[in-house]
Amino acid sequence: IETRIGRALLENLPGSKKEAYFYTIVNLLNSGEPVIGRDAKLEMAELNRKATRKASDQVGLESMSRYADIGIQNLPEDAWQSHYELALDLHSYAVEAANILGMEERLNKHATTILEQVDRPIADKVRAYKALIAHNTKRGDPSYAHEALRICLDALSQLGVQLPRSKGAQVFSTLKLLLKIRKKVLLIEDNHVLRSSQAVDPLEVEAMSFFSICMDTVYIADPDLLGLWILMFAELALKNGTCEYTQSAFAQLGIVFLIMNDFARAEKCGRLAEKLMKGFNYKSQHGNTAYQIYGFSLPYIRPYRKNIPGLLGGYASSLALGQVNGVCTNIVFYCYMSFASGFSLDSVEADCRRYSAMIDEFGSVQQAVTNINTLWQCVLNLLGRSDDPYVLSGEAIPDFDAFRTSTTIKSGQALIYFAQVTLYAILGDFEAGSSLSLANEGFFKKAGPGMFLNIAETCARGLCYFGMARKSKKKKYRRAGMKVLSCVRAWAKQKNPNVTHFLHLFEAELFALDGKPAKAELHYHKAVALARRAGFVQDAAIINERLAAFFWRDKNSPDDAIYHMEKACELYEEWGCQLKADILRREYEQHKQSSFAISHVI
Repeated sequence: IETRIGRALLENLPGSKKEAYFYTIVNLLNSGEPVIGRDAKLEMAELNRKATRKASDQVGLESMSRYADIGIQNLPEDAWQSHYELALDLHSYAVEAANILGMEERLNKHATTILEQVDRPIADKVRAYKALIAHNTKRGDPSYAHEALRICLDALSQLGVQLPRSKGAQVFSTLKLLLKIRKKVLLIEDNHVLRSSQAVDPLEVEAMSFFSICMDTVYIADPDLLGLWILMFAELALKNGTCEYTQSAFAQLGIVFLIMNDFARAEKCGRLAEKLMKGFNYKSQHGNTAYQIYGFSLPYIRPYRKNIPGLLGGYASSLALGQVNGVCTNIVFYCYMSFASGFSLDSVEADCRRYSAMIDEFGSVQQAVTNINTLWQCVLNLLGRSDDPYVLSGEAIPDFDAFRTSTTIKSGQALIYFAQVTLYAILGDFEAGSSLSLANEGFFKKAGPGMFLNIAETCARGLCYFGMARKSKKKKYRRAGMKVLSCVRAWAKQKNPNVTHFLHLFEAELFALDGKPAKAELHYHKAVALARRAGFVQDAAIINERLAAFFWRDKNSPDDAIYHMEKACELYEEWGCQLKADILRREYEQHKQSSFAISHVI
C-alpha cells in the first residue's frame, strides 16, 4: 500500500506540490516493498540522494544517514563504474553522517569503499578523509590522533604538499618559514585582506582545508610539529589569496606569534582573521576561527568579556553546520572565559551543567565533557556543594582519582591542574597551591600554548606564591612570585587589560615584603579600583582580602582591616561564593579585636 500511494503521489502531483510533499513520498516508497529491477533501483537511489541532500540542510542527521543508507542499498553492483557520481555522493553523505552520529563501524565501511576507488581524483575523496580525521581526533586519545594525522598527511601528499619527516628538517623548515612570514605580516594592511584576489587553485585550497581542520589533530598527536604546520598553512594563505580557510590561517598564525611573545604580530593576525571572518560569508570556518582568535590572540589585548560574544557566535555557527569540534571548543572556552571574567558562580554552574549534558549527547567527544566537567566541579566546590572544597570531587566528578587517571590529553590534565590551583588561590591554601604550582612549573604553558587561560593560571600562581612569601618569608616563594610579576609586567606593557589589577596587586605585595607600606597601600588601592571597574568581582574580593591582611599586619590598623575584610565578604557573596565569605567572617570575628594579622589570609 505504501509503495502504491508513494508512486501515485510521485507520478501525479504537480511540481510545486511534489516538492512540498517530497519527504512524505520518499518515506512511503522506502517503507514499502523493496523495488525490483535495475531501473527501479536506480530511481530509488536517486530519490534518496535528493532526500539526503535536503536532509543535510533541513531535517537532521539521523534522516540524512537513513536516506543515504537506503540509497546505497539500491545501487547496482557496478555503480562505481556505471553511476560513479551517484555512488560517491551517497557514500560521502553516509560517511559525514556516521562521523557526527558516532557510528564508527558504518563510517569506516563507507569511507573505505570510497578510498578504495583507484584512479579517481583526490578531490572526490576529501569528504571521506575529513570525516575519518574528525572522528579519530575528537576521541581525544593520542593513538587515534596519530591515525588521524597519518590520514591527513596521506591526503596532503596526494594534494602535492609534503612535510619534512625528520625532526632536524622540520626545525630547519620552521625557522626558515618563520623568518619569511614575520617580515610579511606587519606589511599587510587591515583592509587589504578584504580586497585581495580570490584563491583559484582548487588543489591548494583543499590543502589549506586540511591544514585548517587538523590543528587539533597535530596538537594531540605531535605537538612539536604544530609550529611548522601553522607556518606552512600561513604560507599557502599568503601565496594563494583569499578563500574560506584564509581566516583560520591568520588565526592560527597569531597563536604562533603569541607563544613567541610577539604581541604586535599576534594582535595583527587576530585582527586580520576577525576582519576576514566578518567581511566574507565563509560560514564553514567561522566556528574554528572564532575559538582560535577569541580564545587565544585577542584576550591578550581585549577584556575577556568582549571576546565572549565571538565565542558564542562560533558555537552557534558550528551547531548550525553540525561541526562537533567547533561546537565543543567554543562552548568550553565560553564557560572558562565566563568564569575568568567574574560572571556569577551560579550562572557559570548553570552553563556548565547545561553544556556538559549537551556535549555528552554527541558521543565520541569525551575530552570536551572532561574539560567542562573540570570547571563545573571547581565551581560547585566554590559554591559549597562538595564534601571537601579543596578536592575536585562531587556531582560533576564523582571519583577524582579515576577522572584524573582517565584524562590522557595534556590539555585536559592542564585544566585539572588549573582548577586545583585556582581553588587553592581563592580559598587561601597558599602552601598547597604553591607546592602544586612549583611541581608543575611550565606545564600549563606547554600544554595549552597561547590559550587565554595562561593569564588566569599565571595570576593564580602569583596569588599563592606571594601569599606564602608574606606568610613564611622564604626566598623560594619570593623568587617564584617575582617570575610571575615579570610575566605580568610584560603583558601589562603590551596593554593587556586583563592583568592590570594583578600587576598592581603583585607590586603591592612586593613593596609590603620589602617594608615599604606607603607604596604598597597605593598599589593595593589601585588594584581594587581596576578590578572592580573591569568587572572582576572575584579578583576585587581577593584584593580586598589581601588589603585587609596588609592593614592588620603591616599598618596595625584593625578598623581599616575589618572594613576591607567586610568588603571582601560582600564581594565574595556578590560573586556567589558564600563558602569563602563565611570562612573569612569566622576568622575575623575571632580576631577583630586583635592587632595581629588574620592567620587565614597571611
